[in-house]
Amino acid sequence: MNRNKRSVCIDLYSAEGRAILEKLIVGSDVLVENFKLGTLEKLGLTTERLEQLHPQLVVGSVNSFGITGPLKDDAGLDQVIQGMSRLISVTRSGADT
Repeated sequence: MNRNKRSVCIDLYSAEGRAILEKLIVGSDVLVENFKLGTLEKLGLTTERLEQLHPQLVVGSVNSFGITGPLKDDAGLDQVIQGMSRLISVTRSGADT
């Protein structure tokens, strides 16, 4: 699934990491993020800052519970979603399966 892709590991909570990310944004067409709501803003990457860095940048936000509703601030980790959907009964492994 990741054939011919490049990756980098960045500490976004450090000034150096945010500077690296901003350089990547300037040279990118699309930013896709899947943080909890508000994380980009906490990192200083507000809509206004992203527009300053790259006015034509397309930003896609993917989260598990949407931007409204009672679970909007919750993290949607894989095991949480599998448990809530009961899909974990199909995907789990172990002696009790």
